[in-house]
Order: sequence, then structure tokens, then C-alpha cells
Amino acid sequence: MPRFEIDVDPCDHITADAIGKPGQRVFYIQAYQDQRTITIIIEKAQLHSLAIGVEQFLAQINEQNPNLTEASGDYVEDVMRINPPVDPLFRVGEIGLGYDKDRDLV
Repeated sequence: MPRFEIDVDPCDHITADAIGKPGQRVFYIQAYQDQRTITIIIEKAQLHSLAIGVEQFLAQINEQNPNLTEASGDYVEDVMRINPPVDPLFRVGEIGLGYDKDRDLV
């Protein structure tokens, strides 16, 4: 299967949410860049792992770079809601994080 990458550098905001009744929910991630919104479908377990990874990642960056402003992984429900229209480009296969130290961006 071909690899599909989307570049939203720089990304202004990322949200994650679910639509549907428990047991039938579909989980989404949206990334915002200027006027552009990218929506993808993600499995619940992937989203859970990603959330844990983000918290660990931010803690590690704060530990390794004590002079940086401390990043927060706090969850604010109203800010995390996805925005319509929900038109996903694809279903996530693999997802990862990276940190650009020179630009101080995740």
C-alpha cells in the first residue's frame, strides 16, 4: 500500500473527537493550518496511544529543555471538538510525533 503523508507545517491547532453512539463511534483528528482543515479517521486505541505519547513527549521535552516555556497537554473539551464539515481524507495506518528543537515545534 502506498504511503500517504500530509504536511501541515506549521500546524495552528490539532483536535480529536468522536462522533456517534458508544460502540458505534468514529474517531477523528483535525489539523488546522491557516484556512485549511485536514480531517482523518483514527482508531480509538491509536488515539489513546497518541494522547499518552503526547503527554510523555511534552514531559520529556520539558525535562531536556528546562529553559523552554512548559508545554501543556491539558484537555479542554470545548477546544477539542472537531468542526464540520467532517470529510476525512483517509483512515490512519500509522501516526507519529516529532520535535524540531530549532523551531521549538512538535
